[in-house]
Amino acid sequence: RRELRDFEEEMTVLLIGMLFILLAADVQIVKLTSLGWRGISLVLVISFILRPLAVFAGTWGSELNLKQKTLLSWIAPRGIVAAAVASLFSMELEAHGFDGTQLQAMVFLLIILTVLQAGLTGGIIASLLGLRKKTGTGWVILGVNPISRAIANILTANNEDVLCIDENPKECKRAEKDGIRVLYGNGLDSNILYRAEIDSKAGIIGMTRNEEVNFLFSKKVKDIIKLHNVLGVVKNDAEGVTTDMVLEMGGKVACGRAFDIEKWSMLLERGHAEIQIWRAEIIKNQSLEIYKK
Repeated sequence: RRELRDFEEEMTVLLIGMLFILLAADVQIVKLTSLGWRGISLVLVISFILRPLAVFAGTWGSELNLKQKTLLSWIAPRGIVAAAVASLFSMELEAHGFDGTQLQAMVFLLIILTVLQAGLTGGIIASLLGLRKKTGTGWVILGVNPISRAIANILTANNEDVLCIDENPKECKRAEKDGIRVLYGNGLDSNILYRAEIDSKAGIIGMTRNEEVNFLFSKKVKDIIKLHNVLGVVKNDAEGVTTDMVLEMGGKVACGRAFDIEKWSMLLERGHAEIQIWRAEIIKNQSLEIYKK
């Protein structure tokens, strides 16, 4: 089902791109340039007067604040719908004896200028309004268990945003009771990873009881985005997923060495072990270690 959904998205992007090319092929450059300053002036009126009015009217009574509405007013470009409608209207006008090419050219000029405006200045405006998504902050942990909950609490105490992913409803509820944000689902599902916003995180940790799942999770994240901090739990270097495999993949071994997560989870729950955090001055990244009491 996931592969089918990904295929549908790819086909949608491909078809919209082809439709844009076909619609734009019907517009002559001469018609665009003939609009002159009058055309540009009309685009400015639409962009900075009519569009903000439409956004504020459309979002009236919504939960969006003033800054969010302002950003929408600035970056909302015209797209394929406007181009298709303009082409249709142009054909109808010509069928009734009117010149519809100017309308079509005007709409494409609007599309070109608003897309350039959004692409070149959208990030700057979002930063000025304080709405730009921060990158390189927060962690995503795959697997909810005593160790991952303890690590999540430590990271949260150090002002790091933490999100745990798991399919076990019982473990998810336990994490939520500890005040940990949880995303219920399969961490190997691309849609779940997008919802977790891994592209903006400082790193991820694969901490399920299955080291193969941890490895696949780390590899999938590496394939999607080149995160520097990709850690996974390795149970035993002698068999299964080894430390060398994790390092060759471009990841790191969680806690610096192989360990039995089930055994240490049990010791941690019984109070016979604790998790400590230490910082090396040469290596700026924090490291987590598990010590037996």
